[in-house]
Amino acid sequence: MKKYISCMLLFTVFFSSFLFAKDLMDFRIKEFSVEASNNSDSMNAQIEWPFGEYKDWNGPVVVFISSTNPMNRDGWGVRSLETVWAERSPLKDLALALLEKRQMVVRFDNPGVLNPSKQCREKIRAEGLTDAILFERCFDLNVLQNQTPERYIKNLEEVLARIEKLVPASKKQLVLIGFSEGLSHVIEI
Repeated sequence: MKKYISCMLLFTVFFSSFLFAKDLMDFRIKEFSVEASNNSDSMNAQIEWPFGEYKDWNGPVVVFISSTNPMNRDGWGVRSLETVWAERSPLKDLALALLEKRQMVVRFDNPGVLNPSKQCREKIRAEGLTDAILFERCFDLNVLQNQTPERYIKNLEEVLARIEKLVPASKKQLVLIGFSEGLSHVIEI
């Protein structure tokens, strides 16, 4: 009997710790896009949150704002290839840390950066950097050529307006975190 109870207790502890650990890393993702207009470019983004429905969220909404350099929502850009950042995804890592603390996070691909489904980074790793890969899987050159800090601010304003529609709580609890040149964009907004 003691052996049976000990096994059941051990199984229960093991199973509940597995469920609890899974719950910490289990989160939801909603991808969305902002369409291009006369003043702004289309952008792909995602909201990540730990539980419930995004539209019912009532806590702070953390939005990462990066520089105007073409980088994806993970914080990776082609310019990173020859640096220590080549294998890292700093914004994704920070988002995961905030999700573990039960925060909602919004990340987006900068204007001119193609959707992650095109697998830019993976293709460069597999085949090397070529113009074909760059313009078929990584960038929209027409958008990049027209990108200025002022236009980028307009793009950010469009993304923030869309976030307010998707997550009403963001109107009162929006947290903008600027990285590198993104800090000056946060101040401007």
